[in-house]
Amino acid sequence: ANQQRHFRETSYFLCHDSIVGAASMSQESDSDPLTESKAQLRKVFKDRRRSLDDEVRRTCHSAIANHLEILLAAGNGINNLAVYFSSPDEVDLAAWMESAWSAGKHLYAPVIMQVTGQMDFYPINATTKIERGRFNLRKPVLDDGAVPALPENLDAVLLPLVSFDTRGGRLGMGGGFYDRYFADSATRPWMIGVAYNIQHSEHRLPAQPWDIPLDALVTESGYRIFAAQHSADLKE
Repeated sequence: ANQQRHFRETSYFLCHDSIVGAASMSQESDSDPLTESKAQLRKVFKDRRRSLDDEVRRTCHSAIANHLEILLAAGNGINNLAVYFSSPDEVDLAAWMESAWSAGKHLYAPVIMQVTGQMDFYPINATTKIERGRFNLRKPVLDDGAVPALPENLDAVLLPLVSFDTRGGRLGMGGGFYDRYFADSATRPWMIGVAYNIQHSEHRLPAQPWDIPLDALVTESGYRIFAAQHSADLKE
């Protein structure tokens, strides 16, 4: 998961000029301004994401799947991927997952344990049964003796987002599960955000020291690689 990977650059998307960014939010709380700012941003961008109609979503999902295929094909040896089962309004990866299995990719889905609240990733395939788990999130039904993947054995992670900025900053739902699970940068795989263009923030998103930024992003208009440490690995 830590080997260098080489990617081709593609034209990145032009984001909507009307997207509301951090500077246009209402005043933040004096007691905890960063938390308050994030909460305000989540509401704005969740509302915008929710505004997309079903036909637009289907078109976006098809384009996102195509761009994701190009990004992963440009990488070297990306075969083990952590994915997610979409919640309402998130980008749905179901069709892409089917093609990934057909291509021999190994996929792993997150499970948040009811008692400990710890998140782990377990292998899934086309016949895996799904149930509702903690926070009413969809998760795989685990067989007795199911063994989770180790972070160092994952090549890439596909993350759902509430918002993203042009520096690779990401805004999630606020639970911090991904930040805790992938806290060790030495074993951290590529973090690839999956979102709609409309979730773009024109202003830099607020972040805390433990917030993990994105290495790359895929939307309906293309993909972009953010991580400066990988800039030397890009090919024309």
